[in-house]
Amino acid sequence: MSIAVFNEVPKERTTPMKIAVYGAGAIGGHLAMRLHKGGAQVAMIARGAHLAALRQNGLMVEAADGYFHAWIDATDSPGALGPQDAVFVTVKAPALPSVAAGIRPLLGPDTPVVFVMNGIPWWYFLKLKGPHQDKPLPRIDPGDFLRNAIGPDRVIGGVVYSASEVREPGVIAVEQPKSRFILGEIDETPSERVAKLARALGASPTSNHEGRVTSQSSMSHKPSILQDLELGRPMEVDGMFDAPLALARLAGVTTPTLDLMVALAKLRAEGAGLYKR
Repeated sequence: MSIAVFNEVPKERTTPMKIAVYGAGAIGGHLAMRLHKGGAQVAMIARGAHLAALRQNGLMVEAADGYFHAWIDATDSPGALGPQDAVFVTVKAPALPSVAAGIRPLLGPDTPVVFVMNGIPWWYFLKLKGPHQDKPLPRIDPGDFLRNAIGPDRVIGGVVYSASEVREPGVIAVEQPKSRFILGEIDETPSERVAKLARALGASPTSNHEGRVTSQSSMSHKPSILQDLELGRPMEVDGMFDAPLALARLAGVTTPTLDLMVALAKLRAEGAGLYKR
C-alpha cells in the first residue's frame, strides 16, 4: 500500500498526467485541487449546481495549509474529455450505476480507475485469494455493471482520510489538518502505477500507519452519512451497513449488535425518504 500525504512536495516532477475526477462533492473537489496543485491536468465530471458553480466561479478549497482557487475543466459529458491517464471515482454509492454507464469514454487501453468511497467496495472479492475469490456483491454492484464496464485489472483501491464538507457548490471546507490518501492494488502487490498516482497528488509515498490512526483521535467531524441525512440526500446504507452484514454471513459470523444497528439505521433512512430496500 502507498500513502500520499497531501502537503508533502515531491522531489521530482514528471510529465503531467491527464486525470479525471468523477464526482464533485467534498472529497472529489478536495482531491481535484490536490491533483491540480501536484501538477496534473485535471478535469471533473459534475452535474447540476456543482457543474454550474465550477464553470462560473472555479473550484475553491479552504484547508489547514491555505485557501486555494483554481479553474478546473468541468463537464457532465465524459465523452467530451476522451481517454485519461487515470480516473478517480468519488461519487456516493447510489450514483455508481451512472458511473458504470458513463465511464467508458474516459478509459484508454491502460487507464486505471481508483475508487474512493465509503463502505465496502464493489470490488472487495476481486483477486482476493480464498474461497470467495471474485465473488460479486450484488447489493453494491447490481448486475455486475461496474465489473463489466471497468474490469478487475483497471481497479485501484483508495481510502481517504480528509474530513471535509461542501459549504456551497464549488466551495470545499477541509477540517482535517493533515489529510491522507491510501492507494493500493487490490491484489496487494506494489506497482509503479500506484506510486505514479501518489506523485500526481504532489506527495511521496510513505507508510506511517500509526501516525494516521493517531490523527483521527481528536476529530469532531460529522460522518458523511449523517451529513446526507441532515441535508436530505440519498444515504449509503448498502455499502456502509448491508455489505458488512453480507460478508459476516459469508464467513459464518453472528452479528447480533450490528444486525440491530443496521435495522435501526434503515428505519431512520426510510423514514426520511432517503433509502429504499
